[in-house]
Amino acid sequence: MEHCPQPSPKHAAVWIAFVLALVALVHSPALSGGFVWDDHQLIEDQRIVRELQPIGTYFANSFWSSPYEGARGFFRPLVTLSYALEWRLWDGNPLGFHATNLLLHLLNCLLVFVLARKSRAAMLPALCAMLLFGAFPRLTESVSWISGRTDLLAAFFALAAVILHRSFSQRTSARIGAAAAIFLGLCCKEVALAGAVAIGVFELRRLISPPSADAKNFVPLRIRLVDAAIRLGPLLAAGLVYALLRLRSGTVVSSPHALPFFPTRLAMSLSAVGHYALMLLWPFKAELQIGDIGIVEFPFAAGGAAVLLTLAAVIIRLGFRRIVSSDITDLLAMGACALVLVLHLAPLDMNVIAADRFLYVPAAGLAAAGASIISRMPPRLPQRLHTGALILLPCLALAFLCRTWISAQIWTDERGFWEKACLDASEFNASVWLGLAGILDTEGLSLPSLQANQGAADTALRLTPPNHNVAIAAWGNIAQGVQETAGSEAAILRLQAFIDFIGSNAELAYLKRARINLALVHARAGRFSKAADMLKLYAAENPDEPAPRALLANLNKAQALADTLPKASLKSLTPEQLKTRYAVAELLSDRLAVTDALLEMVNRPDADDATRNEAADILRAKGLCHRIQASGLKFLTNDSAIAQRCRPLPEKLQQRLPALPQELFLTTEHAPHSAVISPAEPTR
Repeated sequence: MEHCPQPSPKHAAVWIAFVLALVALVHSPALSGGFVWDDHQLIEDQRIVRELQPIGTYFANSFWSSPYEGARGFFRPLVTLSYALEWRLWDGNPLGFHATNLLLHLLNCLLVFVLARKSRAAMLPALCAMLLFGAFPRLTESVSWISGRTDLLAAFFALAAVILHRSFSQRTSARIGAAAAIFLGLCCKEVALAGAVAIGVFELRRLISPPSADAKNFVPLRIRLVDAAIRLGPLLAAGLVYALLRLRSGTVVSSPHALPFFPTRLAMSLSAVGHYALMLLWPFKAELQIGDIGIVEFPFAAGGAAVLLTLAAVIIRLGFRRIVSSDITDLLAMGACALVLVLHLAPLDMNVIAADRFLYVPAAGLAAAGASIISRMPPRLPQRLHTGALILLPCLALAFLCRTWISAQIWTDERGFWEKACLDASEFNASVWLGLAGILDTEGLSLPSLQANQGAADTALRLTPPNHNVAIAAWGNIAQGVQETAGSEAAILRLQAFIDFIGSNAELAYLKRARINLALVHARAGRFSKAADMLKLYAAENPDEPAPRALLANLNKAQALADTLPKASLKSLTPEQLKTRYAVAELLSDRLAVTDALLEMVNRPDADDATRNEAADILRAKGLCHRIQASGLKFLTNDSAIAQRCRPLPEKLQQRLPALPQELFLTTEHAPHSAVISPAEPTR
């Protein structure tokens, strides 16, 4: 494209600023979003995020841990540290977190431009690469989702390392800086390894380059090997330090539920290749969850096999030496490595076949490489190709910008986000129904939440082989959620049935949660002594877990406060007693009692304005929608935020939700023994 009109280098800064402004504009809807999906557990519920700790604490903990099941195999200390610093800076306001994500993405766009120029791309193709990467619709997840920051940070450090090493490879300080950047990237996500691979390929190109014909400048292979080892020394040292830190943290990459490599995981790998190829070729349909682990979609597996055979044919046709000697091979290797890491060749702790966020680093490498390739196209091509390119690129950029703007808006409404995920999901995906059930439960829509959990269990058990992990999670949610629709007695029956059903099952975390929830339900029913005995037994059996001891402390506080209250209805309590009742409900995480106490405060003429206003604000933030709507308080039911949370499900989604068995809501007196477990376990 060197024959095409090129932007003047003098005006490069203006063009770069213009492209970055466009990218920022199309991603800007996400700034109005809140915490979504994993953000709640990784940010809001993390003590080391809400309370700054010594830096060593972040390197000694798993990125994702639970008081019931310990740590999962994710090591992201710098990401968690960034959340902690921002929590303090923004006082927990998600706007600041979203702004940081957008800033990181803009920096990565700038690095893609620099990398393209370092790879001898002309100005116009480099600007196009920056724009197309910045507005690539499939990358919306990484930018608009706060938890997607792992890929943003890893890409930033990996790209910076590659640029630094390629630009100043003769300087020891630059090589040390590049190694340090790779180390920092690995502390954000393993995909930063792709940057190390790019640097390794760059050094391989130097090693196998034809020797100088000048005898004076000839360097023997042995000396070149030693030189390459010295040049890669800082990178190897950085990798060693990272490995030691990771071993010390106790996190492992592999999944405890790994499927056999042949044929299941191999077929899933081919299916993943097929998915990623389609995602790159048709990037306009951003998806939340793609496929379900263990389920091989044969059309995609066949497509993946075809892609690999085509790549093999291209490599054979061009020749290995010719490919390696090209100065864009390291960029292609970076993109390929980033994808290989998520193709399930290793047993990763994932529940999907593919994900949009995993394309972030590959897209960066491919965008820079593509700009370089286009810049080297022969100048004397047919005029119709020139005209076609000049028409196609603006149209493609406009399509990307519009699609990304729409996709970014989806992340601003968590309910709508999960509704779309369920409507888009394949028949094999049970996990999205769990996600929808969780947000419906948070918003107080108990019956639809139970239906979504039932849908998750039904879908999980229809799979071959059945996904018992998801089914058990859904059953546990159903057992816990019954309280808000049928009362404490029905919930106790369901939870006890669930505990009996799980028994000594390998999914110990769900059993632990169920025991905690059972103790809480007993406490909410006023049986403090029984709940305390259950928590003491749990604490004795699990001395290393903080959850039972913390809940026991809350239980003791709740009982002390409850003892000061008369045995009377809410309407008979004074405003001060209502505040005490609210405090008891908060300590027991009893959303029903919390909402009822707050509604009574708002509706009481003898409560002062400050109390009523505070109660109304809390209800707007976290009150149960169906209770608020039933209250008849117009200033609450007409509130736009509450109306948004309490809106009905889309009709198409309602049609896909299963009916709930009537036995689910029976209490101990009415339920036959045979009905205790069967309602929670859908027919297989």
